[in-house]
Amino acid sequence: MGRKASHVALECTLQSHPNMVILGEEVVASKLTLFEITKQITDAVQTRAEQDKYHGVILLPEGLIESIPEVYALLKEIHGLLRQSVVVDKISS
Repeated sequence: MGRKASHVALECTLQSHPNMVILGEEVVASKLTLFEITKQITDAVQTRAEQDKYHGVILLPEGLIESIPEVYALLKEIHGLLRQSVVVDKISS
């Protein structure tokens, strides 16, 4: 989906005011890793819990996982192996 999904997520953000939103373009521009994204989310949850707010909304666009550079590289490698007709059971080795 790419930018269209982030545009939808951005419009939803403007309409619903979630506690946090992570856009694919931000992830790509900042070269955020999966660990860094997870840390941002857990830090936000922890901060809200310290304020006795045990609820909230985090908006993640469809296809966000493909925007993470390390995951994109892994998917690209897997697709390359599949194009070479490598059996799925052999990919992890």
